[in-house]
Amino acid sequence: MVLRLPKFGERLTQAEVRVVAGLARGQTNAEIGKALFLSEVTVKSHLQRIGRKLGCGDRAEIVHVAYGIGYLNDLPPQWRRPTGLSARELEVLRCIAEGLTYRKIGERLGTGTETVKGVARLLFVRLRARGRAHAVALGHQRGLLVLSQDRIRTLAMAAARTGALTA
Repeated sequence: MVLRLPKFGERLTQAEVRVVAGLARGQTNAEIGKALFLSEVTVKSHLQRIGRKLGCGDRAEIVHVAYGIGYLNDLPPQWRRPTGLSARELEVLRCIAEGLTYRKIGERLGTGTETVKGVARLLFVRLRARGRAHAVALGHQRGLLVLSQDRIRTLAMAAARTGALTA
């Protein structure tokens, strides 16, 4: 039996889109599995394939790219009481959406890792987010995040090479 690894730019399956929707809702692998009648291991496998297809390294970046190229357009927004974010919180949210670690965010913003973690904790409280991926989803729903045109072009070129459609 030969295992075929997915290629960057391949279209997500419906099952994979449902897993990404679970991420956008802030669900854990176990919660996604329970909702979709999948094992945790299967959810983890889906996430690895999704990451390869979208060229993403973590859950938050997967959600960011999925919103940006239209996979989550039909996902109804979660209601949250409006809250204003500080400029620093918004910077941290954008870095999280890019898939940066707290250490890398600190380097980019010229601050320490613990400071970034503190800002992220406050950001999660203000957004009522369960984690990084959920915060990114809520940021997209509020119009705070947009996938860059460069990233969209890269994904479109990869999709064209593999013969896949993006959304």
